[in-house]
Amino acid sequence: MAKDKAYGAIIFIVAVIIIIGYTYWVILVPLLPDVLPLGNTLLANYLWALAIPLWLAIIGIMAIAAWIGYTMMTTPPPIPIEELEEEMEEVEAEKAQ
Repeated sequence: MAKDKAYGAIIFIVAVIIIIGYTYWVILVPLLPDVLPLGNTLLANYLWALAIPLWLAIIGIMAIAAWIGYTMMTTPPPIPIEELEEEMEEVEAEKAQ
């Protein structure tokens, strides 16, 4: 089950990186074009009517992906069925005595 935790960590890290990078590109670069690098060259004809909804959609999707990755990373693995069956047999044997 260590693979699940690794996959969860990868999903979480990629989602957070996309959130930070996309926020930088959509929000900060247009607001501070002279201060931040790539300000004047990337967004000369920037359409705010498309940028804000798209930004919200991508941030929402990446937040869900980050939550899924975090959950996969922190959830303990399930108990194997064989162990559960053995425990149930032991409990039944104790009851029979």
